[in-house]
Amino acid sequence: MNYAWKTSLPILMTLTVLFGVVVPEARAQQRLLPDFEVVALDGTTISSAELAPVGPWFVIYVIPGCRTCETLLDAVARWNDPGVVAATLVIAGDAREVVEAWVNERSMVGLEGLRVVADPGGSARRALQVNGLPTVVGIDRGTVRWALAGVLDDPKMVENVMRQWVMPRP
Repeated sequence: MNYAWKTSLPILMTLTVLFGVVVPEARAQQRLLPDFEVVALDGTTISSAELAPVGPWFVIYVIPGCRTCETLLDAVARWNDPGVVAATLVIAGDAREVVEAWVNERSMVGLEGLRVVADPGGSARRALQVNGLPTVVGIDRGTVRWALAGVLDDPKMVENVMRQWVMPRP
């Protein structure tokens, strides 16, 4: 990623989220939520169409044991924002049993009510075009609007983007 794009990303993301401004780089990411299946911790298979709540929401794609993924989830817990937690689905790329053990071992303080599902075959990873960990995907009305992937250099920017995304809009 070149320096100019990297430094302008927070501005572009904030403009896109706050004002619905779509810049050419962001427009390329917008697409319908693809079809994929994940597995709930109770073993139920869920399609992507069944996941979508009303209004804007997030997918945070992680791998159990990934340090940067844990850092993001810890940051979400510290924000203490029930709106962000309620609008977030964590998809963990591993077998259901591994994901369930990870959830049970991990302190979910501040993340009560967070939905976590497993992606044992990687279909969500491929469909959402996850290329770095963690990946945060913003979805609204069945459309993938934006994605942030990899090591998050500016946690405050990510927090601002996520909080603004779930705020009621006219």
